[in-house]
Amino acid sequence: IAVVFMGPQGQMLGFQAGWFSYIIAIAFLIYAVIWGCILIAQGLRAVRKVSSYPRSELASQLAGQTVRAIDTPQILAAQVGFWQPHLVVSEGMLQKLDREHLHAVLKHEQAHDCYRDTFWFFALGYIKQVTAWLPNTNALWQELLLLREIRADHWAAQYVDRLLLAEALLWSV
Repeated sequence: IAVVFMGPQGQMLGFQAGWFSYIIAIAFLIYAVIWGCILIAQGLRAVRKVSSYPRSELASQLAGQTVRAIDTPQILAAQVGFWQPHLVVSEGMLQKLDREHLHAVLKHEQAHDCYRDTFWFFALGYIKQVTAWLPNTNALWQELLLLREIRADHWAAQYVDRLLLAEALLWSV
């Protein structure tokens, strides 16, 4: 952005910025805007699809909020959306976990909502996409994902037994 606003005749760190760097900067900004639009469109499409899923009464009771159910035998629980995401669980999870373990998983997912993880990781995921060529981008991303999950586990452990939470999350994985 600085190179674009500076123009082709400016200097950066003592180096002359010419037309080549100016064109590269503009191309990068166009690439970044296109990727942003693609990711926003994918996110909106996912939110719209999840909104059409039926409500799970059992999970909604345990979570104290509306929970949508996906008709799949796989075990899955997730927050889907941007700032106010939808909590989604799979039919497989509803069938395979008992009430206590399901409650623990739902508390973990509610922690992601509490910290607005879906929004922040959408934004950080966008930055990851457009800076994938930088060294250590993937390593930093993996560390952020791990820290996000640990924070959600810590939050959920305030409401459910830690061992029960660990069992439920291990079964979910």
